[in-house]
Amino acid sequence: MDLQIFNANRERVAYLENVISVSYVLNLNSLWTASFSLPASDTKNTYCQPLHYVEIYDGDERIDLFRIIGEDLTRSNEVVRVYECEHVLATLLNDVLFQYHQIGGTGVYTDDVLEYILDAQTTENWQLSTCAFSRQFEYSFENENLLSALFAVPKAFDTDFVWTWDTTVYPWKLSLNALPSNMASEIRYGKNLTEIKKYRDFTGLANRIYALGYGEGVNQLTIKSANSGLAY
Repeated sequence: MDLQIFNANRERVAYLENVISVSYVLNLNSLWTASFSLPASDTKNTYCQPLHYVEIYDGDERIDLFRIIGEDLTRSNEVVRVYECEHVLATLLNDVLFQYHQIGGTGVYTDDVLEYILDAQTTENWQLSTCAFSRQFEYSFENENLLSALFAVPKAFDTDFVWTWDTTVYPWKLSLNALPSNMASEIRYGKNLTEIKKYRDFTGLANRIYALGYGEGVNQLTIKSANSGLAY
């Protein structure tokens, strides 16, 4: 099946009919990665822009939704562009729990903590779907990106867990469930052994910079008073 490219507004802009290869790494409870390649002469390369979304397929099997973060120019028998991608969970890296946050404790359950973290999104890409745990642990976060904060929540559990999601709807749905006994993860990878590569890395792109001065926690100096109430 052809890969599909979506722009930053999740609007479909292209079908990629000439994909040469697809690779992906699907590690349990980690940020998935993938890559795909196109002939450098393919006019559809113009749609493979940094932070555009791509729906990855392996044959007729939908792997999931990713966003483009890097590009290789590979020269072997032919010139090929290889696009590096990360799962759209990475959109949760866009926002932070700015300064100090404390949440949880008696009467505050796991789903409340997860909702608190997701509420810090500047764009509501993700909503909590299900949470199979009702723990009352207390958590502290300081200048933590939302993905790291979410992943930290179940690490205190005394049982196995699994993050799952549904990216066929929007906002995308995120769930935290007990790990089923038949759960398995898969790794696939393919790459030429003799090649020349030109690499472009877009992971350094930023859409806001937070300025912090003296002090600690909620008392740390920010630029809010001189910046219309915004800390960035």
